[in-house]
Amino acid sequence: MINSVQQARKLLITIAVVFLLVDIAAAIVLMSPYGRSPAARGDELERLRLERMQKDAETRPTRDMDKKIAASRESIAGFYSTRLPASYSDISENLGKTASENHVTLSAVQYQAKPAGVGGLNDVAISVVVTGDYGAQMNFINSLEREKKFYVLDKVVIGDTEANSNLLRVQVQLETFLRNAS
Repeated sequence: MINSVQQARKLLITIAVVFLLVDIAAAIVLMSPYGRSPAARGDELERLRLERMQKDAETRPTRDMDKKIAASRESIAGFYSTRLPASYSDISENLGKTASENHVTLSAVQYQAKPAGVGGLNDVAISVVVTGDYGAQMNFINSLEREKKFYVLDKVVIGDTEANSNLLRVQVQLETFLRNAS
C-alpha cells in the first residue's frame, strides 16, 4: 500500500509538471505574434502606423528649428533696416517728401517716444497738422499707409478751413517705431 501511494504521488507530480509545461507553452503562443489571428495583427499594424503618422505630424514643425530661427532673425533684421527709421530726421524727411509729393503742407510736427517693449525699438507717436485741399489730404493719408516706412495711422481730426480758401486743416496722429542706429 505504501508503494502504491508513492507511485500515485509520483504520477500526480508528473501530471502536474506536464500540465504546467503545457500552460507555459500556451501562454507563450498567445503572447507571440503567432498566437493572434491575421485580422488582429493587421489591426495592430494599422494602429501602430496611425500612431507613427500622428507622432510624425506632431514633430514636423520642430524639424530644422535652428534654420527657421536663423531665417526669422534675418527677416526681422531686414524688416528693421528697410521699414523702420533710425532717427527722427529719417521720419521728418520721409513725412516731408510724402507731403510734397501730395501737395500738402505740414506744420506743428511733434514726436513723443516711449520704449516699445521690443528689444532695440522705441514707439514714436507722431502728431502733425496737414493743410491742403481734401483730395490732396486723402492722397497724403493713403500714401502714408502705402509707404515703405512703417506707419500706423491712429487718428485723423478734421479741423477748420482757412479763411477765403478751400484749404482744409487736418490733425493726423500716427505711430512708428524708431530702431537703434546700431
